[in-house]
Amino acid sequence: MKNKIFAWCALSAALLLTATACDVGSEPDSTVAESPTDAVESVYSQGLTYAKLSDGACSVTGIGACTDAEIVIPSRYEGMAVVAIGERAFYGCEGVTSVTIPAGVTSVGEYAFALCSDLTSVTLPEGVTKLGEWAFYNCRNLVSVTLPNSLLQIGLEAFTACPALTSFSVKPNHPTLSADGGILYNRDRTVLLSYPSASGNVTVRAGVTAIGSAAFSQCRALSSVVLPDGVTFVGDSAFSACYSLTSVEMPETMTYLGGGAFSNCYCLTAVRIPRGVTEVGQWTFSQCRMLSTVELSDTVTVIGDQAFLGCVGLVSITLPAGVSELHTRAFNGCENLLTVTVDEGNPNLCSKDGIVYTKDMTALLFCPDRKVEVTIPDSVTAIGEEAFSENGSLRAVRFGSGVRKIGYQAFFNCRKLDTVTLSDGLAEIGLGAFRGTALTSVRIPASVTFMDAMAFAECSRLTDVYYDGSEDEWNALAKEDGWAYGSEGYTLRFNPDPEA
Repeated sequence: MKNKIFAWCALSAALLLTATACDVGSEPDSTVAESPTDAVESVYSQGLTYAKLSDGACSVTGIGACTDAEIVIPSRYEGMAVVAIGERAFYGCEGVTSVTIPAGVTSVGEYAFALCSDLTSVTLPEGVTKLGEWAFYNCRNLVSVTLPNSLLQIGLEAFTACPALTSFSVKPNHPTLSADGGILYNRDRTVLLSYPSASGNVTVRAGVTAIGSAAFSQCRALSSVVLPDGVTFVGDSAFSACYSLTSVEMPETMTYLGGGAFSNCYCLTAVRIPRGVTEVGQWTFSQCRMLSTVELSDTVTVIGDQAFLGCVGLVSITLPAGVSELHTRAFNGCENLLTVTVDEGNPNLCSKDGIVYTKDMTALLFCPDRKVEVTIPDSVTAIGEEAFSENGSLRAVRFGSGVRKIGYQAFFNCRKLDTVTLSDGLAEIGLGAFRGTALTSVRIPASVTFMDAMAFAECSRLTDVYYDGSEDEWNALAKEDGWAYGSEGYTLRFNPDPEA
């Protein structure tokens, strides 16, 4: 983990570059000389809203009553220097076609011009040092962007979802950035920061070692990408929502694959994780609906939360020997997944009939969504958290004699689950364990000592609850309030006939 943090910090230094990393001169003077046109109000857009800052300057906060298509922001307002464009200042202003920003402005806030669908070009003046996250998000007619030498920090996805954007312009002497063919890089062109409107088949140039976060995000016409040898880092959401992407080649030099890196790549059919990558993180391939083939290298140790969420094309997958951590929701929504096979050499996990267990078969960790009926082996003592959660096919589960604990939301929202046979010896039923199932009846063993909140909540079809003990024993059983919340139509029966 420390190595990952170090790698991220190193990349961030390349992307953001603090003032201490380069000579940016002295702090700007807080007083701005009025230009000759400052006295002519008609030159500037009227009706904009402003907010006074603590240093006596001000920021533009909104379009207010202004109806101009071509916005011209003044350098001073009521004697105060205008030094910032505030968060969401022009958010969703569809009629704005251009914005002239004065030289005194140093920062552009988050979402400042997001969803300005008629905005066609942007020139940021010298003096702007910071561009906020999603600053120009979804400016669908934005064609070109000119970045000043003063710019030190570009926020995440500042220009994402700008399908008409074809180029970035950067001066050759920019201290931290460069552009080639309209593509934005760091100064030495080892980090690809943004590839505007990438389409067709793309081979990233040799010499690039890192793909920045969201660098290709929402390049919807991109069909394939080849990353060169030497690339070690692919940032978060780097290729997210590239809807037409069908294939990607990643080199063996890679060591980091970011969260959500290929999320919502609907047409991606196959991936191979390079040997240097140790973690498939949160949402990495979520909603890759046509993904049917996944080859994990033997260096992978972690499969993260919702890493393959909604990959409905996935039928089977093999976990290599190195995997020690499988998040219980890693394959949520993989409604056609029938089999997970664990390499026999794995010292931590094993599989039987496509279901994942701890190596000693004492805990059931994950059951694929396509399973309809499951019999739990007698060796199992615990059903893991969310082990069957939101399984859309499961109808019946028979517990082995060894089960003592059913974990948090183990069968949550299994909408077709109508038959459960709990074993004698069961002691604990966890929070929301059977919440939202289709159970019509359930038999609770007298061995149960604790039933957590929402254990059988929202089971709208539940009509009969059979308890194997007496009414006094039931009253003594530790039950959290709301254990059957939303399932109030049931009848509670004590010491039922074993054949009932």
